[in-house]
Amino acid sequence: MYYSPYTAADLDEVAARIVAATEVSADVWCIFDNTALGAATRDALGLLERLHALELTMAARDPARSEATPEIRATVSPGSSGARAAHR
Repeated sequence: MYYSPYTAADLDEVAARIVAATEVSADVWCIFDNTALGAATRDALGLLERLHALELTMAARDPARSEATPEIRATVSPGSSGARAAHR
């Protein structure tokens, strides 16, 4: 269990790595376990915002990509050991 939240730069990097990983895998998961002070939920939601923004940017650059854009989902389970964001 970790206490501190991710920085904005860290979340930007995670989002970029997830997008890159979707080039080689249909299912990409990111699990935040910094739950001691509740940062996992905020971090997962922040990552989700970044993934949606990247998705819109990529679709604007290549309209054909928007048809093949993976689904982005987030699961936050209160009382669980973490928050998950998936790019599928």
